[in-house]
Amino acid sequence: MSKPALVTFKTSLDKFSFLGFENVVTENANFGKFWDIFFKNGGYKKITPKAIPPKLDTNVWFTNNEGEKIYFQGKIV
Repeated sequence: MSKPALVTFKTSLDKFSFLGFENVVTENANFGKFWDIFFKNGGYKKITPKAIPPKLDTNVWFTNNEGEKIYFQGKIV
């Protein structure tokens, strides 16, 4: 039985804003610590009132303008 091929693509979106935490991801990144800090600072509860529908939790990986890999936790506002 063959495995399905992984398909990747790039896309662009109209401008939008995130509200949450950006974490620089390195080889030694501690994702448990990222989440601990996020929830100790109020987590999604503080962000939800400002979020636009459909108020989904948003966790995004991206590369910033400086070339750093970023893991973002929050919502689109």
